[in-house]
Amino acid sequence: MCRKETEGEVRTLKISEAVKKALEEKKPITRTSLKDFGFKVFPTDSSDCCYIVNEKQQPSRCWNPTADDLTADDWDLATKE
Repeated sequence: MCRKETEGEVRTLKISEAVKKALEEKKPITRTSLKDFGFKVFPTDSSDCCYIVNEKQQPSRCWNPTADDLTADDWDLATKE
């Protein structure tokens, strides 16, 4: 995963940081608390907005994040499994 280190501490990213990195590396993002469910967000600037894929790899368009999703700091690039 892509993590920032601060004085020896490893932490995940805020959503804006994760999206920027995802667009640069062409990878999806996920929350640490949701990665075990196969939850991945693919940020785009297309009419699909951000689309998500669940553990069954079923895509869904126009993801609607919650306030908790937007303020969380447990975002990271999703790893390929």
